[in-house]
Amino acid sequence: MRRYLIGMTALWLWASCTMETSHNGDLDGFWQLSAIDSLANGRSCDMRDSAYFWAVQGHLLELSNKRQKIPTIYCRFELTGGFLVLSDPVYSVRLIGDSLITNAAMLRPYRLTRLKDSLRVLRLDSERMTLESEVARLYFRKY
Repeated sequence: MRRYLIGMTALWLWASCTMETSHNGDLDGFWQLSAIDSLANGRSCDMRDSAYFWAVQGHLLELSNKRQKIPTIYCRFELTGGFLVLSDPVYSVRLIGDSLITNAAMLRPYRLTRLKDSLRVLRLDSERMTLESEVARLYFRKY
Protein backbone atom coordinates (compact mmCIF):
# COMPACT_ATOMS: atom_id res chain seq x y z
CA MET A 1 0.00 0.00 0.00
CA ARG A 2 2.85 2.37 0.83
CA ARG A 3 4.45 1.81 -2.57
CA TYR A 4 1.11 2.47 -4.20
CA LEU A 5 0.72 5.80 -2.35
CA ILE A 6 4.28 6.88 -3.19
CA GLY A 7 3.75 5.95 -6.82
CA MET A 8 0.43 7.80 -7.02
CA THR A 9 1.91 10.87 -5.33
CA ALA A 10 4.84 10.90 -7.75
CA LEU A 11 2.47 10.51 -10.70
CA TRP A 12 0.23 13.32 -9.41
CA LEU A 13 3.24 15.65 -8.93
CA TRP A 14 4.58 14.86 -12.39
CA ALA A 15 1.16 15.40 -14.00
CA SER A 16 0.56 18.68 -12.18
CA CYS A 17 3.78 20.24 -13.43
CA THR A 18 3.47 22.02 -16.73
CA MET A 19 6.48 22.61 -18.84
CA GLU A 20 6.43 25.19 -21.56
CA THR A 21 8.18 23.80 -24.58
CA SER A 22 9.37 25.72 -27.56
CA HIS A 23 8.33 24.88 -31.07
CA ASN A 24 11.05 27.04 -32.62
CA GLY A 25 13.31 24.17 -33.66
CA ASP A 26 16.73 25.33 -34.85
CA LEU A 27 15.75 28.99 -34.36
CA ASP A 28 16.11 28.78 -30.58
CA GLY A 29 19.47 29.91 -29.29
CA PHE A 30 22.08 32.66 -29.42
CA TRP A 31 22.93 33.96 -32.90
CA GLN A 32 25.81 36.26 -33.87
CA LEU A 33 25.43 38.50 -36.91
CA SER A 34 28.40 37.55 -39.08
CA ALA A 35 27.80 39.37 -42.39
CA ILE A 36 25.40 41.67 -44.21
CA ASP A 37 24.79 41.99 -47.95
CA SER A 38 23.14 45.17 -49.19
CA LEU A 39 20.42 44.37 -51.71
CA ALA A 40 20.60 47.92 -53.10
CA ASN A 41 24.26 47.95 -54.14
CA GLY A 42 25.44 44.36 -53.73
CA ARG A 43 28.11 45.26 -51.16
CA SER A 44 28.98 42.91 -48.33
CA CYS A 45 30.12 43.80 -44.83
CA ASP A 46 31.91 41.45 -42.43
CA MET A 47 30.16 41.82 -39.05
CA ARG A 48 31.94 39.13 -37.02
CA ASP A 49 33.69 41.72 -34.84
CA SER A 50 30.59 43.90 -34.36
CA ALA A 51 29.10 41.98 -31.40
CA TYR A 52 25.51 42.10 -32.68
CA PHE A 53 23.54 39.18 -31.27
CA TRP A 54 20.01 37.85 -31.55
CA ALA A 55 18.82 35.57 -28.75
CA VAL A 56 15.70 33.50 -29.36
CA GLN A 57 13.68 31.73 -26.68
CA GLY A 58 9.99 30.93 -26.48
CA HIS A 59 8.15 33.78 -28.21
CA LEU A 60 10.75 36.45 -27.48
CA LEU A 61 13.67 37.75 -29.53
CA GLU A 62 16.38 39.84 -27.88
CA LEU A 63 18.50 42.10 -30.11
CA SER A 64 21.68 43.35 -28.49
CA ASN A 65 25.15 44.68 -29.10
CA LYS A 66 27.62 43.51 -26.48
CA ARG A 67 30.15 46.29 -27.17
CA GLN A 68 28.25 49.46 -28.09
CA LYS A 69 25.99 51.39 -25.79
CA ILE A 70 22.78 51.02 -27.75
CA PRO A 71 19.55 49.85 -26.17
CA THR A 72 18.75 46.17 -26.07
CA ILE A 73 15.54 45.56 -27.98
CA TYR A 74 12.98 42.84 -27.34
CA CYS A 75 10.45 41.74 -29.96
CA ARG A 76 7.76 39.17 -30.24
CA PHE A 77 8.19 36.93 -33.23
CA GLU A 78 6.48 34.28 -35.24
CA LEU A 79 8.19 31.80 -37.56
CA THR A 80 5.68 30.80 -40.18
CA GLY A 81 5.58 29.97 -43.87
CA GLY A 82 9.27 30.65 -44.44
CA PHE A 83 9.14 34.08 -42.79
CA LEU A 84 10.29 35.40 -39.44
CA VAL A 85 7.80 38.12 -38.49
CA LEU A 86 8.98 40.52 -35.77
CA SER A 87 6.53 42.74 -33.91
CA ASP A 88 5.91 44.80 -30.75
CA PRO A 89 9.49 46.02 -30.23
CA VAL A 90 10.44 47.55 -26.88
CA TYR A 91 13.79 48.86 -25.77
CA SER A 92 15.25 48.24 -22.39
CA VAL A 93 17.35 50.61 -20.35
CA ARG A 94 18.28 48.85 -17.13
CA LEU A 95 17.77 51.72 -14.71
CA ILE A 96 14.76 53.27 -16.43
CA GLY A 97 12.75 50.26 -17.61
CA ASP A 98 11.16 49.18 -20.88
CA SER A 99 9.54 51.51 -23.42
CA LEU A 100 7.50 50.72 -26.50
CA ILE A 101 9.31 51.69 -29.69
CA THR A 102 7.25 54.02 -31.88
CA ASN A 103 10.00 55.14 -34.28
CA ALA A 104 11.43 52.52 -36.63
CA ALA A 105 14.73 54.45 -36.77
CA MET A 106 15.64 52.87 -33.41
CA LEU A 107 15.76 49.50 -35.15
CA ARG A 108 18.29 50.55 -37.82
CA PRO A 109 21.40 49.41 -35.89
CA TYR A 110 19.88 45.91 -36.04
CA ARG A 111 19.23 46.28 -39.81
CA LEU A 112 15.46 46.31 -39.36
CA THR A 113 13.35 48.94 -41.11
CA ARG A 114 9.83 48.57 -39.71
CA LEU A 115 8.10 48.25 -36.36
CA LYS A 116 6.54 45.06 -37.73
CA ASP A 117 9.10 43.51 -40.03
CA SER A 118 8.94 40.34 -42.06
CA LEU A 119 12.19 38.59 -42.93
CA ARG A 120 12.37 35.75 -45.43
CA VAL A 121 14.18 32.72 -44.01
CA LEU A 122 16.67 31.59 -46.66
CA ARG A 123 18.58 29.20 -44.41
CA LEU A 124 18.00 27.89 -40.92
CA ASP A 125 19.81 24.94 -39.42
CA SER A 126 21.61 24.15 -36.19
CA GLU A 127 24.67 26.23 -37.17
CA ARG A 128 23.67 28.94 -39.67
CA MET A 129 20.77 31.26 -40.38
CA THR A 130 20.28 33.60 -43.34
CA LEU A 131 17.45 36.14 -43.33
CA GLU A 132 16.45 38.59 -46.03
CA SER A 133 14.63 41.89 -45.51
CA GLU A 134 13.64 44.48 -48.10
CA VAL A 135 17.09 46.07 -47.90
CA ALA A 136 19.60 43.46 -46.73
CA ARG A 137 20.54 39.83 -46.39
CA LEU A 138 21.67 38.98 -42.84
CA TYR A 139 23.98 36.06 -42.10
CA PHE A 140 24.18 34.58 -38.62
CA ARG A 141 26.12 31.81 -36.94
CA LYS A 142 24.90 30.02 -33.86
CA TYR A 143 27.09 30.97 -30.97
